Amino acid sequence: MRGFLRYRAGPALVAMLAGLAVILLEFLDPLALDALRAGAFAGFDAFAARSGDWPDPANLPVRPGWGKVFELSLSLVAATGLAIAMPYMGAAAISVVGPAMIAGYVAASAYVYMNIGLQIDPAMPAASLLATYLVGLIALLWIVPDRSRAAMRNYMDPRVAEELATNAGNPTLVGETRDLTAMFCDLRGFTGLSEKRDPAELVRLMSEIFDPLAKIIQDHGGTVDKFLGDGLMAFWGAPRHQPDHADLACGAALAIRKWLKRETQERQEAGDWPDVRIGIAVNSGQAYVGSIGGPARRHYTVLGDDINVASRIQEHCRMLSADILIGARTRELIGARYAALWVGDYDLRGRRQQISLYTLAGRHADAFNTLLEAHATLMQALQSSRMEVARAFAAQTRLLAPAVLHPLYAALLEQRGEEPPARPIAWRVRDAIASIEAGHGQDAA
Repeated sequence: MRGFLRYRAGPALVAMLAGLAVILLEFLDPLALDALRAGAFAGFDAFAARSGDWPDPANLPVRPGWGKVFELSLSLVAATGLAIAMPYMGAAAISVVGPAMIAGYVAASAYVYMNIGLQIDPAMPAASLLATYLVGLIALLWIVPDRSRAAMRNYMDPRVAEELATNAGNPTLVGETRDLTAMFCDLRGFTGLSEKRDPAELVRLMSEIFDPLAKIIQDHGGTVDKFLGDGLMAFWGAPRHQPDHADLACGAALAIRKWLKRETQERQEAGDWPDVRIGIAVNSGQAYVGSIGGPARRHYTVLGDDINVASRIQEHCRMLSADILIGARTRELIGARYAALWVGDYDLRGRRQQISLYTLAGRHADAFNTLLEAHATLMQALQSSRMEVARAFAAQTRLLAPAVLHPLYAALLEQRGEEPPARPIAWRVRDAIASIEAGHGQDAA
């Protein structure tokens, strides 16, 4: 309803008031449009004289008694109809329809004047239509970009939406390569949730989860790229340059963790909230950013290998029972502004080189010095398969670490210090086939 009042009724009302103002002016000052009216009739006379259609001088056009009522009614109907139609037709269509209506009425008035001998005022209805058209067109040209901004604010930082709506020459809209940070969020146990709820209830639950997540991302300067069924993708660093894109993304990840903990505790006490868990992956690097698609539909998004890596990291959140995992480049960019804990080097699906993964304990590494030292010792013990030492330091780190990290330590102990962790059989089969195919290609060469 608010959107209708603002984007439909609003422009229509403004345009209608402009047309009615001309009618009111004519009533308050009958001479207001006399010059325009006299000029129009003089033009009709000149055209008739040149074309030879002028009637017998004894039968000059006369003003009918019902003329004023007809002109007033026509002005009201035409101006109101045009005003109501404008928001639905759009600025481009109305740029044709508006002038056509004005020209059509003036032409009809000229025809009646020269061929029927009636003076039907061409001034007031035409002026009313003109005022309606001009004011309505200005309103549309102003409101359409504003509507675009309002729509984009649902997906990104309002400052970013403003730049996209007003700066069409931004090279990012065409496409360029930038340093940025991508985030993937995934709702764990979605299959179980969907089996226990009807579709309407599931949609409501998903909205209650992802609407606040999107708001947190926007508050941290991020752009929500797309929703992925049981997850979402977001990025930082475009279209507006954000040198601290990694910091902003990590800040958003921690804010999501905090919101989920608080919401789960409050809603479960009320008894209407499932055991919701979210896996968040953050990775930084080079990516293409811009508007892609065709004439029918375009989408502002990011593409690149580092974006794919972020998606693959997200898959390891489940394997490691970690709610937040970040890549090595993100870890490098955030420095000591966040407490990042190394959790090992892992094979990612589709990649041959291992990737170092980290989880976040919180902001400001200095506040987590003791935890960082204990965690480092734990990881060294796991790497060397000294399980007694690892279990001892795992117990210590649980005391020092936030409770949300406790499942991670249990998962690390379950791996028994294997380095690297065993790759899923499907990945190993695929890589073996790729290796054989590569060997055949070299033989053929």
